[in-house]
Amino acid sequence: MAGVRLRSLLFLAPLLLLCSLSFSQGHRHGVKPITEEYYDRILLYYTNLTVAIDKSPWRLQVFDNKTEAAILSESTDIDKKLGFGLWEGEYLNLYEGYLFRVGDVTRWYHATSLLSYQKPATFVVGTSDTENNATLTVVIDNPSQFKLSIKINVNHPGKGNRVAMGFNLVNKTEGFYGFGERFNDANQRGHRVGHWLEEGSFGLGNWDKDLRVPKGELCTYAPMPLTISSRGYGLQMDMYHRTVFDSKRWDDVMYIEAEADFFHMTLFAGKTPRVRVTLS
Repeated sequence: MAGVRLRSLLFLAPLLLLCSLSFSQGHRHGVKPITEEYYDRILLYYTNLTVAIDKSPWRLQVFDNKTEAAILSESTDIDKKLGFGLWEGEYLNLYEGYLFRVGDVTRWYHATSLLSYQKPATFVVGTSDTENNATLTVVIDNPSQFKLSIKINVNHPGKGNRVAMGFNLVNKTEGFYGFGERFNDANQRGHRVGHWLEEGSFGLGNWDKDLRVPKGELCTYAPMPLTISSRGYGLQMDMYHRTVFDSKRWDDVMYIEAEADFFHMTLFAGKTPRVRVTLS
């Protein structure tokens, strides 16, 4: 009889555990559901982060669940917000150790409003390119509790080889560190930091201590598209294409550009630098 009772208890234990977990999960989601949709906004709740999507005009923001402070806030200015465009020009094959090119972005279109939303977190966004009905697909993922992945793809029948997004800078003292091996400053705030592998630039000694040839002081043979902000978050571009982190063009925005028809970025929002960049 004792053996029968023991087997019954062993059978009931996992069942009771599952019931307990189901109740606790249901209660937690009842207080703070995974998604909440309103007429003008969609909220996505993750373990430590909340993503807010404004429908019209389009805007993406990320908040810390504990402090409720904004970690990232997309700019609302047309020139600085999410968009895509076309760069046209020529690459000059002068020397394989450096990238030389002449050209400019000839067309640019910005995100306008949310067209459709598919759970768990896929958004189709309209753009100002109404002639071609071009759209952007934005997919958000939360691979771990302190990481958020943002993947953007251009849906365009023609050409598009640039995607960019600007995030508001809270104050003028926020610094950006990392970016691989650099030779100008530790803090790259106020610089346009490109990420592609080139040989280093050469100095001219005492003749001109500030001049670096042929590509300037930010040219490097060890770039890394990863930065940690002094505010306590990190940003990494997850792509093999050339990327640029630009806080020089506008002093109130970190403008990130990918030289491709897609844009893949990871936000690290841990409490310490080690937690921010950990892959676990």
